[in-house]
Amino acid sequence: MPSSPAGSLERLDAADREALDARIGWALPLPKGVTPFPDGQPVFPGKVIVIQSFSSRIGMQSVRSTEQALAQELKDPDLVVIALHTPDGAAEAEKRVPGGKMSSILAVDAKGDWCDALGVWKKPVNIVVDRAGTVRAAGLNRKGLVEAVKQALADRNPPKPSLQPPASAAADPAPADPAADWPPYANALDPRKARDLRGKSAPAMNVTQWLNGPPSLDGRLVVIDFFASWCGPCMSAVPHMNDMATQHAQDLVVVGISDEQAGTLRNGLGRAGYPVSTFKYPIGVDPDARMKKGFGVTAIPHVAVVSSDGIVRWQGHPMQLNPAVTDALIAANRASGLRTGSKSTAKPKSGAAAARRGWSAAG
Repeated sequence: MPSSPAGSLERLDAADREALDARIGWALPLPKGVTPFPDGQPVFPGKVIVIQSFSSRIGMQSVRSTEQALAQELKDPDLVVIALHTPDGAAEAEKRVPGGKMSSILAVDAKGDWCDALGVWKKPVNIVVDRAGTVRAAGLNRKGLVEAVKQALADRNPPKPSLQPPASAAADPAPADPAADWPPYANALDPRKARDLRGKSAPAMNVTQWLNGPPSLDGRLVVIDFFASWCGPCMSAVPHMNDMATQHAQDLVVVGISDEQAGTLRNGLGRAGYPVSTFKYPIGVDPDARMKKGFGVTAIPHVAVVSSDGIVRWQGHPMQLNPAVTDALIAANRASGLRTGSKSTAKPKSGAAAARRGWSAAG
């Protein structure tokens, strides 16, 4: 499947773009738990489909923009536009979306399984599917969307697609390591509050400024705490995170990331009784919330634990990261051979796993 010209693409975070691009050229994933579509059944076979994601809490501008851009093409009965409501506010979708006022067909993905399969994260994006059911393009700007739809409509007999991407593209699981016994994912995650990336590659760490010096990873586990100075539960978890950072300094590094401006964060931490000097771990700011968006975090505090090969090994509330969980993660990281200087019978990684060793906190 030819890639879309750079000038036709919407500006997206690298992680969002990677998630969408991994689906291009493969069969449209079958919906599951998406109203009003039957589970596991093809969606509008033989039609050209445009899926436009949105959330009623954010607004329907993305849907309206898509409908306006495709006003001419929508006259073709072979084109169907699906307005895909993400889990964010899905329970209120039927009430908040004005019925009868869109050309699109409303679909609600309350659990987010179809959004995950499509590579739809937080920012509203579009996906173009041809008559054979192949994901043809995704994340297009207005001009690119119109061109892609015209081409798909003109292609009357496209080849049938493969059913799904290879496992590495669809799920990107951690490479098998017989010496590492990573703990199971025992805690449930609310898809409305964060994407479940456990067992998958972590988005690149992006930090505009470190307020108390950058971290040094050295093969240690990275405990990423998404927080803000105005967040009471976040501040309540600081002593817990400080204890973790000091008690397990040889095996993990805690990193706090806020999307506040540096000055706002400093002042806010002071008012909260936790000035920067009280933190025993690096805290950084990313006003664009690049990594936060990569994890799809909409509720804080939220913690992700990443091994040095760039794989997310745990996610949840910081207070759920208790000694039993922490000890199990540390033991697995030691056994994997990822920890610099650790003793292990595991063979050195190569190929894709070796490439992931480059995951770092530089940003």
